[in-house]
Amino acid sequence: MYAQTISRVLDQIVLLSGLLVGFSFAGIVSLTAMREKTRVASATIVAFLTSAALLLYAAMAGTLTLAYPLESLGAAQFDRIARVYPLLLWPFRLGLLAFLTGIGLAGWIRSKRVGLVSTVLALVVLVGWLAWAIFMRGLFGR
Repeated sequence: MYAQTISRVLDQIVLLSGLLVGFSFAGIVSLTAMREKTRVASATIVAFLTSAALLLYAAMAGTLTLAYPLESLGAAQFDRIARVYPLLLWPFRLGLLAFLTGIGLAGWIRSKRVGLVSTVLALVVLVGWLAWAIFMRGLFGR
């Protein structure tokens, strides 16, 4: 049962990481093609580069982990993967945080009004994400 849960979570991490890596690269390409180079544009590029690197790592590590059928592993092998599994979540979480940072910064390149909206939306998503994590931790006692 636990192996199936890990497999499903890893499937989702790999899928979401791959999608967000593509969006990060699209943001990087469009920002580097801009004529005016500002500090905000540079910071946004760095945020999306960081996001792409971390999420690409999470996607590759998750794919390599999924290459082994978790249900058929022995107890000792599965225990090793179960201990490594949380380490895979950190690059994913940090990549999501960097992606949200890029979204929050991207609006400031256009105007103050758009920058304010993009920052507020990124913060709303971040607060919702943290609130949900705290709720789930309290619900399951971990």
